[in-house]
Amino acid sequence: MKKMLTLVFCCMALCGQLLYGQCSGTVTLSNQALVNAFNCPTFSGNLTIQGNDIVNLDGLSELETVTGNFLIQNNPNLVSANLPNLVLVDNGALRITSNASLISPNWSGSARTMSAATTTSCIPSTSTTTTP
Repeated sequence: MKKMLTLVFCCMALCGQLLYGQCSGTVTLSNQALVNAFNCPTFSGNLTIQGNDIVNLDGLSELETVTGNFLIQNNPNLVSANLPNLVLVDNGALRITSNASLISPNWSGSARTMSAATTTSCIPSTSTTTTP
């Protein structure tokens, strides 16, 4: 009976991890398919979005919290950056740079709370402006 319960518990833990993807560590989403498959409301670690074929961030629409650096950079074809549920970036930086096709991110409810260590940089061109 103990072995059966242990097996069930392990299967549940593994299935949960598969359903919610990798939600911690250092992760780079380097193409649109990876962005679309992202399924983490909370991410603990450094999350980077960087790739030539990324055109939108719709796959990140459920993202609420990033504890670490959140970098959206070097995406020449990114035209839409809607992150309506992002409310917290903590213990890192939110930085949006070098996204030539992005006019401005549309984050109506985004990043309402940031830690003191967080800086924001939000310029679509190759120049960078940092706001404390």
